[in-house]
Amino acid sequence: MDTTQDSSQYGDLTVEQARVMRADHARLAALYANRVEQAQAAAEYGAVAHWRHEYRRSASRCRLLGERIRTGGCHSPAEPSKRNPTVLRVARRPAADVPATGESA
Repeated sequence: MDTTQDSSQYGDLTVEQARVMRADHARLAALYANRVEQAQAAAEYGAVAHWRHEYRRSASRCRLLGERIRTGGCHSPAEPSKRNPTVLRVARRPAADVPATGESA
């Protein structure tokens, strides 16, 4: 198995499927951001940490899916004529490669 093209938790997705998943993660990120604000207002710092973690996870997935959609997806060495242009491979990135969300921790 080629680890440079390691299949992610999403596997092969069509562009439309990736868009639907990105919209879902964006909705969840907005929900979690709201919960962070509510927990901060209530001074529930354990809940703040939990919801901030969930927010960052959804936001990073949303960014990754958006990046894959914009770039056309798969970057495999296969010949373009043999690839299906409507299918993209979403690769898992290490957490260190995920850009900061602009929030202070």
